[in-house]
Amino acid sequence: MKHLIQGLLHRYTVLDFSWGALQSLLGLLLSLASLIAGARLNSVKGHCCIVQDSPLLPRNAGISLGPFLVGGDGFYSWKHEYGHTFQSRLLGPLYLVVIGIPSVLSAALRPAKHHKLFAERWADAWSPRHDLALRFDEASQKTRLSNR
Repeated sequence: MKHLIQGLLHRYTVLDFSWGALQSLLGLLLSLASLIAGARLNSVKGHCCIVQDSPLLPRNAGISLGPFLVGGDGFYSWKHEYGHTFQSRLLGPLYLVVIGIPSVLSAALRPAKHHKLFAERWADAWSPRHDLALRFDEASQKTRLSNR
């Protein structure tokens, strides 16, 4: 519960659940279902929730829906997924059409070229750097170590 609150209470909370309400609510539902199915929860305090080892996602797959970053077993590109979170905050209700659907289709139909998709290169450009990047690395490591 602590990680859920820490990941959701931040300066963008109102934006995430108003302008980006659709993807944030989908992210909340996917996160809760993943946790019920045995996934692990962590957060980057004041930024987002990280749901690791979700049995509902394929191995090494990840998705960003609002402030919820959900990854299957073996997924590690949390900083990249957080770049998608900022796309969601910018695009609001257009996010799923402009970023989400093309990204999912690209990953499914052209996995070898998925990283070349405009939405993926844009998320890379907006992924955290410096201190915030270190906090993402620490959050994912803490969850991995605490669940051994």
